[in-house]
Amino acid sequence: MDEQINPVVRFIAEMSKQIFERNIRGQIDYENDLKAFQKYRDMAHQANAPRQEARIVNLMAVMNSISGHLSLAEEQFTLAFVLNQELGDKFGVVTALNNKAFFLTSLGRYEEATDLYLQGIAICESSPDETLRAYLLVLSGYLAICYMREEYDQMPAYFEKIQAIQDDYLTKHRKHTSNYATVMTEVYRSMAEYYLYRKDYNQAKSMIGTGLEFAKELSLTFELADLHHTQAHIALAVGDIDSANTHWAKAIEILEDVPAKSNVGRNYNQEARYLDKRGYGDYGQRFAKYAYDIFESLQMKEDAKLAEVLL
Repeated sequence: MDEQINPVVRFIAEMSKQIFERNIRGQIDYENDLKAFQKYRDMAHQANAPRQEARIVNLMAVMNSISGHLSLAEEQFTLAFVLNQELGDKFGVVTALNNKAFFLTSLGRYEEATDLYLQGIAICESSPDETLRAYLLVLSGYLAICYMREEYDQMPAYFEKIQAIQDDYLTKHRKHTSNYATVMTEVYRSMAEYYLYRKDYNQAKSMIGTGLEFAKELSLTFELADLHHTQAHIALAVGDIDSANTHWAKAIEILEDVPAKSNVGRNYNQEARYLDKRGYGDYGQRFAKYAYDIFESLQMKEDAKLAEVLL
């Protein structure tokens, strides 16, 4: 029976989705959730539903990432890629590459993430009809990696690729317009960093303004905080320390009530890496300490070590 109409598979999908949605809110009952995911994975396998099994492996990877079980998360992100590859599901393959690349990016493993994003982009460009929705994700991710690695010269070409698919995306994927808006918030944040590098501060602020329109419309949290981080970077560049501190305070205020504290810690650690790499070590240490304290409180030892090196 086709997976999409199999009632057992639909039940598995709904139950695993409920666990996942609770997990990403930071509400994790680790041992029980892990057992439940494994049970649903076994059920999917018995129901001959390999696509659903691959999806559950990805959900397990996300939970392990949020929980700080980094080695296990990485193994499962890789397994999700392998399972989709065996199915010949190019959309699933690119989605798996994107998810693992995002995970690696959050840990500061930018070079490895770069390779995965480029691999995903190549697959999408060879099979555009199958992968359009995933194409936007990997393009956005790669754009962010470029500024994180200070490889700014590549960014306009990839921004043009995003602009070239926007109309097609919105026509074919109307029910995913909120996902589009979320991704575009990060795209405009990345391009603000590009124009900051070019010292075109007016254009950088224009990109921020467009990103803010998307972020505020959807009441986004991390994306809005990131836009405040970049506004702080612009303020630093022109010597306005008070404005930089104001924007950082707004970012912290936005993230203060986010229940998924491990993700907050990684956001702060990413800001610390950015600042440290650009010679703002004193400010970077402040964010590294915020991150370290969060990871210590959650007993996330591997993440804590990544923050500690920036202190």
